[in-house]
Amino acid sequence: MTTDQSWQLVRRYLLGDLKGSDQENCEEKFMTGEASLAEIEAAEDDLLDEYLAGRLTENERVQFEQHFLSTPARKQKLRFAKVFHRYVASHQPAAAAAADSRIPPGLFNLQTWSARIAIVVLFSVMAGVWFYLRSRNETPNYAIVTLSLSPSTRAAGAHDTTVTLPDSGDSLRAVLLLPEDGRETNYRVEVESDTGEAIPSRIVEQKPESLMIELQGSQLQRRQYVVKLFEVSDQRIERRISGNYFFTVK
Repeated sequence: MTTDQSWQLVRRYLLGDLKGSDQENCEEKFMTGEASLAEIEAAEDDLLDEYLAGRLTENERVQFEQHFLSTPARKQKLRFAKVFHRYVASHQPAAAAAADSRIPPGLFNLQTWSARIAIVVLFSVMAGVWFYLRSRNETPNYAIVTLSLSPSTRAAGAHDTTVTLPDSGDSLRAVLLLPEDGRETNYRVEVESDTGEAIPSRIVEQKPESLMIELQGSQLQRRQYVVKLFEVSDQRIERRISGNYFFTVK
């Protein structure tokens, strides 16, 4: 029996299309080792690919669903195949279609399908990690200014610092120089515009002598701003620090 004839015989057996002596002869070949495990698995894989690609005839499709999928192992194999096909179709359909005709028989046994799914998952995780690390390693795009605490108020004409945000500036970072008598405590800040509008901010760094806050550039307009500093005790009691930090965005 030629290889092609043997292949077709195994295929028909898997679909439940053999009857009587033909089925007995095929089963005998399995038992005596004339039909190798790799040959059987390769035939199973061909059927899976043809089923998912819609290349089975109507009669073969019915046989596949009713007979071939009668075992849990083959149902699991089909689930793996579906996941892989969906991934390939959504990411590179043209390449997948071209590669389909070049896939050697026996490549898609159960272990190989599992390995392919694992590779897909690994690739997705690695891509996510790469983008995350890339975003962290990119040079931050922000303007930075150092502000001193002033005892004055805006009404008294307090001196402030002028800030020019770059056209593509993502944020403004202001380094607030802390008072000598309060460097070992925790702080909270409030930022307001000269119209009384509250501006969201966050503390990104605290050192013994300074506090760095960050404000989104999209929240800032060309006007004067005031930063108010609050001391926060371990009991979460706040005390307003006398004075203000001023800056003007140009």
